[in-house]
Amino acid sequence: EAETEQTAEELERLVKERYYERAAAEREMEDGDTTAIGQQSLLPTIRDTKLWVMQCRPGMEREISICMMQKCFNMADRGTPLTIKSVFFQDHLQVGTARA
Repeated sequence: EAETEQTAEELERLVKERYYERAAAEREMEDGDTTAIGQQSLLPTIRDTKLWVMQCRPGMEREISICMMQKCFNMADRGTPLTIKSVFFQDHLQVGTARA
């Protein structure tokens, strides 16, 4: 019983430390204080998913996105799921070559 109380107390302390620091940082950001620590938290970390950019023919973005997601579903049904989380495109972006 003493071990259970000790681990419960340790767990409570860890949770308070973790979430109190996060809540304090959020309060600072809400107050309009843009400190270096607040800006650092906006940067991607090693735990964030990777973002891959693919090139395709103009006008084919929607079709390729749908094909990629369909491939993910098909591979998952076969028992070998891909690590793709999502696919997206933006119609308003016009990517082309710049000439000088």
